[in-house]
Amino acid sequence: MQITASARTWLFAVDRLIRFGVVLMLLGLATPVQAQSYTFNAVQIEGNGRVDQSTILSYARLSQGKPVTAAALNDAYQRIVGSGLFETVELLPQGGTLVIRVVELPMIDQVDYQGNKTIDDLALIAVTKSRARLVYSPAQAETDAAAVAATYREKGRINATVTPRIIRLSDNRVDLVFEITEGAVSEIQRLYFVGNRDFS
Repeated sequence: MQITASARTWLFAVDRLIRFGVVLMLLGLATPVQAQSYTFNAVQIEGNGRVDQSTILSYARLSQGKPVTAAALNDAYQRIVGSGLFETVELLPQGGTLVIRVVELPMIDQVDYQGNKTIDDLALIAVTKSRARLVYSPAQAETDAAAVAATYREKGRINATVTPRIIRLSDNRVDLVFEITEGAVSEIQRLYFVGNRDFS
C-alpha cells in the first residue's frame, strides 16, 4: 500500500492534537485548573519495540510518586513526540498509573528513485538525507522531495514534480519511493533588448 508522505504528515499532526486533547479532558486539565497537580505511583510504557523503555522515560522526565501538573504532562508529551521516533503518542491515566502508549515510526528498508532519466540516482542521493536503516520521517521525506525538485529546476526542468511514497513491509519497515515526473526542458525562445543597441 502506498501513502503520500504529505498526507501522512498532516494526519500525524491532527491525530496527535486530538489524542492529547482527549487525555487532558480525561484528567480534567482544562485551562481553569492548569495549576492542579496529579500524582502517579507508576509509569508504564506500551507499544515500544526498537526504542527501549529507558529512552522513552528519559524524554518524558516524569518522576513517580511526585505531583505532576498539566503543563508538565504537556511538556512530556511534546518531548516524546519531538523525538521523531514515534508515529503516535498517548498519555493515558489508569488509576495511579500513567500509561505512555506509543506507535513507533517504521524503519526505512530501502530508498528508491523512480522516473529519473536525466539525473542518476547518485546525484539524487547526494541531495537527500533519507537513508536505509534510518527511522522514516515524513517531514524529512518532504524536504528530500523538495531538494530533488530543486535539482531538476537547476537543469532547466522547472515543471518537474517529485512525490514521496511509502510501501509498508513486515516488521514495521517501509520502502521509501520518490516518484519523479521530469517534465520538459524550459528554454528561452527569444530575447528582446530595449534601449541602447550598441554592445561592446
